[in-house]
Parts: sequence; structure tokens; C-alpha cells
Amino acid sequence: MTNNQYTNNQYTNIQYSTTQLLTRPFDDQLEFDENEKITSETKFNINNSTFKIQNSKLIGNPEDKFETVLFLPETEGRKGEGGLRTKGYFKFSYENLMFNDECLILNDKYGNEFKVDNSKLNNLTFNIQHSKLDNSDTNTADFTPHISHLTSNNNTWYITDFYNNPIQPAPPEIQQKINDYFASINSTFKIQHSTLDNPDTYNSTFNIQHSTLDNPDTSNSTFKIQHSTLDKLPLISIITVVFNGEKYLEETIQSVINQTYPNVEYIIIDGGSTDGTLDIIKKYEYAIDYWISEPDKGIYDAMNKGIDVATGDWINFMNTGDSFFDNVVLEKLFVNNDLEKIDVIYGNHQVIYTNRKRIAKAGNIEDIWKGSQFCHQSSFVSSRVHKVNKYNLCNKIGADFELFYVLYKYKKTFKYMDVIVANYSAGGLSDIERIDSIVSWWNVIEKNTKANLYYSWTVLKEILKSWVKKMLVIV
Repeated sequence: MTNNQYTNNQYTNIQYSTTQLLTRPFDDQLEFDENEKITSETKFNINNSTFKIQNSKLIGNPEDKFETVLFLPETEGRKGEGGLRTKGYFKFSYENLMFNDECLILNDKYGNEFKVDNSKLNNLTFNIQHSKLDNSDTNTADFTPHISHLTSNNNTWYITDFYNNPIQPAPPEIQQKINDYFASINSTFKIQHSTLDNPDTYNSTFNIQHSTLDNPDTSNSTFKIQHSTLDKLPLISIITVVFNGEKYLEETIQSVINQTYPNVEYIIIDGGSTDGTLDIIKKYEYAIDYWISEPDKGIYDAMNKGIDVATGDWINFMNTGDSFFDNVVLEKLFVNNDLEKIDVIYGNHQVIYTNRKRIAKAGNIEDIWKGSQFCHQSSFVSSRVHKVNKYNLCNKIGADFELFYVLYKYKKTFKYMDVIVANYSAGGLSDIERIDSIVSWWNVIEKNTKANLYYSWTVLKEILKSWVKKMLVIV
């Protein structure tokens, strides 16, 4: 079995967000059955010290209070399990170490490698003139690092672990695919103030092509070389929870797999559907990383299962009936944005009613005591945070609000991005049981006179609105 299994079929000419960066790093430990799936005898015995995997679990730091599993344990009543992961395909986050936080890696014209500590070389004031480092404080007088050498020898993408530490160089075919992706979008991130006066300089990653950066008034804070996500390609985990959702599931799936961002892990947790949901999941199995169908304890239990098997840097829930606003949402959020110190990203969403649509701007996170300031479909939570803070199964309606309120209360960092992230279909449980939803928020927040007055008035307004609607129906 080869890495090209899913390109040698009817989808040869189709590139999905979930099928572009597939790797098979553990084949030497795995056995496969007649359906080309990992056998039950070997799938829970993947061990790799480099990737910090022990018995098919990602081993974190000793202080971590969470566990990430590659496969969910078998449960009574399971109807199915599948996806790319069950066929030996896995995904990772990537970082290009040409410019990293610790040092700048350079080569001289003879191919010798040098590491320049950032304490000696400040990338924010790094000027490149005529393909040379023009900085007398860098202790680089004995060699002349050329941009062309930097590009050819050090433009290397590394697989990173759960804590964004480089592990090992990515396979050559993955290196090429990532470089091709960034080359395809470089026009969006062109470095300005460059002159076309040196044919020896070339850097496809940062779009310096036959040019030098010789404007003393422009610093690399303009060019976003340091901490730019042009040198990072995080794996984004998208989770869809569904139960008897055949009517809307396909639209949700397509909105995920048709994202232009190429490093997406897609997980579907089905609650043991009895309609045609499983047929739809199997129809798209070639583009789904992992799916299971089994009874659960409700939507939040299913969401917690998704968190357990997510291996990406960020987690988003796009449940059945909802979808991404357009195909470039993930690209807008995760390319060329510094998110290193962020715990929660949130944006706007479009509400879809039966006969109209409207754009709902996210509120001020400082007002979260008043209730939800954004819908969970338009948010992404850092995996390291989400795996420690899962959904409270005792909160049947507002566990998602409770999660965000608790994260805010404990000083986690929220970042608002003015992007329409999701299409949200009105009529969900929190809409239908509106008063119960508001009361569930009230139960979660810290109580004081101001909050109690606010929620008392809010509940009263909802009761009045409901009464007026009933009167209009009677009339």
C-alpha cells in the first residue's frame, strides 16, 4: 500500500483540504486486513518515541492532565469505524526553520551551516542588501550568507509535536506540497519596498524573487518574517457531531473538505444513526480522517469524544446543519497570523433562517457574563486548552457557553478576528428552548446584583416575546 492510494482513483484530479498532506509513518508496525484497514490486533499497539506515541496514545508532558488517543476504544453497540486514519494515514503540523524563534539558520557560499542567535540578530531590524547580511553586530563577518543558499539549503519543513517542537524533517513529497501551497498564495503576502537589482536572490516562501530589501526605512516587522505563519502550517482539527442528520450532513462535509487550507484533520462522531447518515459518511470516507458510529450520552459526550482523538493544534466544531461561510475561512484565520500565545480564536457568523439571512458580529468577550458572545461554530480552541477543558455533561443545553465562560474567567487569551467563519442554522436546541438556555447561562456565571438584575430582565423579555407571538397566532 502506498501514499498514493487515494490519488489513484476517481478523485485523481481533486484536491481536498483533508487529502493533500497524508503520511504513513507507522506502516512497519501495522498489519492490514482484506479491506486495507489496520487490524484490531495492531491499531492499539503503535509505539514511536520520536513522535511520543505509546500504545497508540500521544504522550504529553508529565504535568498534562489529558490524553490523546489515535483510536477510540471499542464500545457496545458500535455500528462502524473508518476513515483515513484506520487505513494508516496520519497528519502533523509543520514549521519551516529558516526563521525560527531561537536562531536564524544560515549557510555560507561553501555550504557550511551557521546558527545566529536572535539575541545577536534581531529579525525585526534585519536588512537584506545585495544578498548579504548587513549587520555588524551579528558576528558574521567571516562569511557571506546568500539568500539563494538560504532558500535551497535551509527552506526545510519540519514535523512538529503537540507542543510545536520540531521533530524531524517532513518527507520530500510533503515539503514540495507545502512549498507549492505557499507559492500559490504568495501574491497575497508580497514583500514590498524591494528592488529588482539582484538576479542571485530568490526566496519563494517570502516572495523575494530576484530582489533585495535595501530600503533602510523598512524593517522586517513590515515583512512579517519573524513569527509569521508563512513559516508554520498548523494542523486544524474540524469535528462534526451528528445523529440522524442525513438531510444536512453532506453540505457540512463539503464545506470542510473544500477549504483551500491544505492541512485539515476531519473527524465525524455519529451517535448511532438509524437513517442514511452512515451512507453519507462512507460516501466521503476518502476525505475523512476518522469517524465512528456508536451510541453516546448526548451531543456534548460526542463532542468530548472528538476532542479525545483530535491531533491538530486547533479544534473547531462544525456540527451537522452548519457550515463554513466560504472556502477560504481557514486560510484567512491561520495563514500569516501570529497565534502563538492565543488560546481561543473567535469570529463572526451568518445566521440562516427559513426565509432570510443575517450577519451576526461577535460581541465583546468582556461581556461574556451576559451570555454567549459568539457561536461555537465560529470559534477555534487551542487543543492543549480544550483537552484539559472539555464539555460538562451535566449541562444539557449550555455546556459550550460554560466552557468559554470558564476559560475567560481563568484568564485564557481570546482573540477576535473580523472574519465571517460559519453559517449557523437557526432553530437549534438553544434557540427552541430559549428561556432554558438563558437560565443555563445564569446558572454558570458568577452571581452578583448586576448580573441577577440583567438576567431577570432578560428572562422577562423572552416571556413577553413568547406571549406576544402566541397572541398574534390566535388573532
